[in-house]
Amino acid sequence: MCGLIGSYSLSSNFSWAKSGIDKLRYRGPDSQATKLINNFLIFGSTRLAMTDPLPRSNQPMENLDNGDVISFNGEIYNYKELRNQLIKLGIKFETSSDTEVLLKLLGTYGIDILPKLNGMFAFVFYSKKFEEIYFVRDYLGKKPLYYEKTEDGLKWSSSLSSFENLTKKHLNDLALHQYLSLGYLLDPITAMENITSVMPGEVLTFSLRNRQLRSSSFKRDEPKREDLAIETIRESLTQSIQDRIEGHSSVALSLSGGVDSSIIALELANLETHVTTFSAIWPDSDKSRYNIDGRLAQNISKKLGLNHVPVEMISTYEIEQSLKEFLIAMQEPNNNPSGVSMMKLYESMSSVGNRLILTGDGSDEIFCGYERYRAVSRLPNLLYVSPGIFGSRLHLDSSRKQHKIQKLARAQLSPKHPESWLGWHNIFTPPEVDRLIDKSNFQTNNTPLLRNALTNLVTLPPRTDKLKALMLRDHQIWLAMESNRKLDRVSMNYSTEARSPFQDDRVINAAKFALEATANKPFGKKALWEAYPELNALGVRQDKAGFTSPVGHWLRCNPNLIKSSLSALENDVRFNKLELNRLASAPHRGIYRELSQLWTLVVLGTWLEL
Repeated sequence: MCGLIGSYSLSSNFSWAKSGIDKLRYRGPDSQATKLINNFLIFGSTRLAMTDPLPRSNQPMENLDNGDVISFNGEIYNYKELRNQLIKLGIKFETSSDTEVLLKLLGTYGIDILPKLNGMFAFVFYSKKFEEIYFVRDYLGKKPLYYEKTEDGLKWSSSLSSFENLTKKHLNDLALHQYLSLGYLLDPITAMENITSVMPGEVLTFSLRNRQLRSSSFKRDEPKREDLAIETIRESLTQSIQDRIEGHSSVALSLSGGVDSSIIALELANLETHVTTFSAIWPDSDKSRYNIDGRLAQNISKKLGLNHVPVEMISTYEIEQSLKEFLIAMQEPNNNPSGVSMMKLYESMSSVGNRLILTGDGSDEIFCGYERYRAVSRLPNLLYVSPGIFGSRLHLDSSRKQHKIQKLARAQLSPKHPESWLGWHNIFTPPEVDRLIDKSNFQTNNTPLLRNALTNLVTLPPRTDKLKALMLRDHQIWLAMESNRKLDRVSMNYSTEARSPFQDDRVINAAKFALEATANKPFGKKALWEAYPELNALGVRQDKAGFTSPVGHWLRCNPNLIKSSLSALENDVRFNKLELNRLASAPHRGIYRELSQLWTLVVLGTWLEL
């Protein structure tokens, strides 16, 4: 696990990369180094040593046989298999790291090898033979990589904070519209001017000969239909978990009491590894339901014979400072209140020496775990039409209690239209954005631009039904650009590595087959319950709760935070002050949707004031 930084500069000015590496130390406290490759090119890396922790595997790593260089952030879980293939070709190795395997794979096969990689990764690879630099991220965006195209070259980093001395944070009109609509930004847009994110599954190629930057994409290898059932769900998960903890004598688990993390706990209990589970408890909350998961997790750990640590979550008077710390870690606005709570959880896991943490992230999107999947399948679909047919009926105000009409109208949309997904994720609907934002100060109508971005992010297979379309977009948009992004930033903020067994290619393939086999009633993770009947005896929670946080309680107890954050937005001429004032009183009305919208604005205003 690493932090990456580097630049190609015709002026041979490398001070930015050499000094900026200090800002990445939290992503790699074990070693920091830069490597001058030629008069114009420098690579830098920081390292959190996980696989082959000896200094011989520090980065940047050079292939002395051909002059190739790599800086690699992540883990390749099938690297031993790939290494054996290279050994059969006569290729020798100096380390036992996955970094060297990746370096020599790329030198042997080029970028064509990418679909064969099973792991999480973002890397920068220099090919001396072709005089090209490749910038690559895995197709679920588990690791970050940003770049800036400059007049005399290119700069890149794993962290937006590296660019703070070059540019400023700013949400342009499209970014602001995205954030208000979704609560986060869609790659490749970032919260800083001129800084772009490499897309999940993208390969950017920069030629040192003509200094041109071109983009292409890759996808994981899709198995043949007859091969999907070769490995069962349980077999694939067992192997996925073993691969992720190999070489580690201890591991931490974020345990919620739900299906996904309980399965990981059950599997870990059967292995010779020291396991400690952690769960959140809320001594300062307004509802007892926030502590249901913590109590369940403690009982499940006890039944499995695992060590358990209950982590006391932040109190209301800590919210403002905790929110600031979360946004500093994220380096951009993110409205998911679970992120603030995750900071305390990961801080606790790190404080007792844990480096490797397993999580259940990525299961809901492949095993039909969200309640919206059941809901969208219950609604009759008769027309499969364009969104324009229904017009404003798709975006009725929640306060008017016309959800049934709105949902029925959305159910008639063709799955290919992004509106069929967007309606389940909107924080502010288009009419609500129009009330909040003074459109006269917006340069363009950003609603069509958002829909176009969503359309371009996911290519739906032919004849995809509405359930599979919703799940696929959740997997490639929500999981990749919100959940995985948040997990990486929070975990790495405490120099810990979070690994998600449910995001393994083999598990995804097994889930795909299971979904097809249980097409009549795939909801509630039926396939997982069937694969792990022991879950019933453990008392695992069957309903979907998620990692909740008492955001309404936070807002009601922090009127000064609301006032100060909304004051920051009032300084932006794009915001309607009357609508800001209306939402400021949302805590008194207690309507969940309004509370979520207010929290979204509080997050944005706090981020602007950092």
